[in-house]
Amino acid sequence: MNKKVLITGSSRGIGREIAITLAKEGFDVVLHYAKNFNEAKNTQAEIEKLGKTCDILQFDISNREQCKDVLEKYISENGSFYGAILNAGINKDNVFPAMEDEEWDDVINTNLNGFYNVLRPIVLPMIQARIKGRIITMTSVSGITGNRGQVNYSASKAGIIGATKSLALELAKRGITVNSIAPGVIETDMTKDLPKEEVLKLIPMKRFGKADEVASLAAYLMSDKASYITSHFCQWRALLMKRVVITGMSLISALGNTPDDAFERLHTYENCVEYQPDLEQYEKLTTRLAAKVKNFTKPEHFSRKITRSMGTVAIYATACTEEALKDAKLLNDEIITSGKTGVSYGSSSGSLDAIMDFYSMSVNHEVKNLNSGSYLKMMPQTTAVNISVYFKTTGRLIPTSTACTSGSMGIGAAYEAIKSGQQTVMIAGGAEEYHPTQVAVFDTLYATSAKNDTPKLTPSPFDKNRDGLVIGEGAGTLILEEYEHAKARGAKIYAEIIGYATNTDGTHITNPNSETMAIVMKQAIENAKISPDEIDYVNAHGTATVQGDIAETQATRSVFNRKIPISTIKSYTGHTLGACGAIEAILSIKMLENNWFCPTLNLNEIDENCGELDYIKNEGRKIDTNIIMTNNFAFGGINTSLIIKKFED
Repeated sequence: MNKKVLITGSSRGIGREIAITLAKEGFDVVLHYAKNFNEAKNTQAEIEKLGKTCDILQFDISNREQCKDVLEKYISENGSFYGAILNAGINKDNVFPAMEDEEWDDVINTNLNGFYNVLRPIVLPMIQARIKGRIITMTSVSGITGNRGQVNYSASKAGIIGATKSLALELAKRGITVNSIAPGVIETDMTKDLPKEEVLKLIPMKRFGKADEVASLAAYLMSDKASYITSHFCQWRALLMKRVVITGMSLISALGNTPDDAFERLHTYENCVEYQPDLEQYEKLTTRLAAKVKNFTKPEHFSRKITRSMGTVAIYATACTEEALKDAKLLNDEIITSGKTGVSYGSSSGSLDAIMDFYSMSVNHEVKNLNSGSYLKMMPQTTAVNISVYFKTTGRLIPTSTACTSGSMGIGAAYEAIKSGQQTVMIAGGAEEYHPTQVAVFDTLYATSAKNDTPKLTPSPFDKNRDGLVIGEGAGTLILEEYEHAKARGAKIYAEIIGYATNTDGTHITNPNSETMAIVMKQAIENAKISPDEIDYVNAHGTATVQGDIAETQATRSVFNRKIPISTIKSYTGHTLGACGAIEAILSIKMLENNWFCPTLNLNEIDENCGELDYIKNEGRKIDTNIIMTNNFAFGGINTSLIIKKFED
C-alpha cells in the first residue's frame, strides 16, 4: 500500500523540511499551501529530484467548507490518506489588553479550528479503509508554558494539544496513532527577527533547533517503528528538557570496592559466591551460599555519634556516597547544601538486626534491646535519610525502597528530577546488607541455589540446568548532574542518561509478567527518543530463576525483535537486591566506556524457553556501541528500564 501523507503548510520552513524528509523515507507526500503557489512548486521540484512525485492541494484551513470539498474530492479520486501532519498555522502577537478581536479570532480559527477542519474529512476514510495510520500535530511549548504577548497563540496550541490527546484515545483501538510535536525555537523565517541573545539564555543547549531535526522526529513518529507511541506530547528537548549526566560513581561489592577494581574482576570470569558456615544453624534452609562484601572497613571518621542512626546498610550507602562525591569533586561543595541537591536512594529494607530487636520485644516482652537509634536503623528510608543528614542536603528526598528495583528506581527518579529542572544534582543509588533472613525470603520460595558443594558453578542465569539465585550485598552510588552545570565547572562526565521508565504488572505479587516487562522497555526507548535499533547491548536482571529468566528474555526479544547481545552481572555478584540496579548501572557504564561486555557465567546450555537473543557466554565481547539498556524487576511486579549513552558534548 502506498503511504500517502498530507502535510499542511508544507511550502516552506518546517513543513517543507518535513515533506522532503518523508519523501526520502519513501512516503507519497501531498503538499498543501494557502497562498504561495510558487513556494509549493519549489518544494515539489525538490521532491521530484529525489525521483518521487507529489501532489499539491490549495485550501484555507480556517475555511471548513473549503477543506471539506477539497479533501473529500481528493480522497474519492485517490483513496484514503495514510497519515496527516498538521503544520499550518499563524500567530498575531499582541499584549492582551491591546489585542484586537480580529487578532484573537484569526489565530483561534486558523490554528484550533484548523485541527477539526482538516482532520474531520480525513479520519473517517482512514477508519473505513482499516488503515493503521499516523496523525501528527505541530504545536508549541507555549501551549504548555504560556508566553507573554501570545495569549491567543498559546490558547490555540493548548487546545490542539488537548484535542490531540483526546483523539489519540479514540483512535488507539483502530491502530491509528496521534501524537504532537512542540518544536520550540527553530531557525526559520518566523524566528529570524527574535532577539537571539536573550532567547538563547532560555535554551539549555544554547542554540536554536533546526528544521531537519524536527523533520527527523516527525519521520520517526510516522514510521512503523513508532507504532506503539500514541497520545505523546514531544516537547523539544533543546528548549525545555535538561540533559542528565553522570559525574561521580562509587560502589561496594563482592567484586571490589571501586568501579575500576570491580570492572577488572569481571575479566577473571570467576564469581564471588562462597559457602557460608553461618547458615548451617538454620534448619530446613536449603542454601548455604552468598556473595558477601570483602575488605570493607567503616571509615574512621564515622564516629559512634554519626553511626548511631545507621545499621550496616546505611553505613554502606553513606560511605559509598562519600566516595562518589569525591569522584565527582563535589564533596563539601556549596551546591550540596544549597537546596539544589537531592537524594534518591533505597534498599529492600532497613537493617535486619534492628528489626530483630523489635521482634524480641514481642517474643520476650521486654525492651532492653531497643534504643533511640533502633527505628532509625530499621526504617525503610534509612539509606536515603542518613545520606541526607550526613551530607546536609536540603533538596528533595526520594526513598526508593522497592525491593530489587530500589537502586534502578533511585537512579530513574533522580534522572527525572534533574531533567524536569527540579534539581541540579542528585545523589542516586541503592544498598543492601547481607543477613540470613534475606536468604530465607527466597529460600522459602524455592528460588535459591542448592549447589552448596560447588559455589563457583552457581548461579547460572538463562541456563537449562540452573537451580536458583544466590544472595549478595553491597551498595552503588551515582552522582547525577545537569549537563550545563557539569560543563561549567569542568566536571569529568562518565555517561549520559537519556531514557527511563517504570511500571507495574498489576497481576501477581511475585510472578513476573513478560508483557509489562516489554512495555517498560518500550517506554524507556520512547522516553529516550531513539529507535530500538540504536541499542546494542542489554544488561539483564538475570536472577537465575526459571520464571524470571524466561519472562525477561521473552520480553526483551519482543521489544528488539532481533538477537541483541545480553548478559547479567548477577552471575558474578549474586543478587544484591536493593543495590543491584545501582551496581549494575555503574558496571554497565564501565563496560560501555571500554566497549567490552562481560559474559554470563555458568551459562552452558541456553534454556530453549528463553527468548531468542545473543547470549554473551564463556568470555567477554568487544562491542563498539554508544547506547545500552539496563533492566531490573522486583517483587510486587515493579519494573524499571534505564537507557545510558556515551557522553557526547
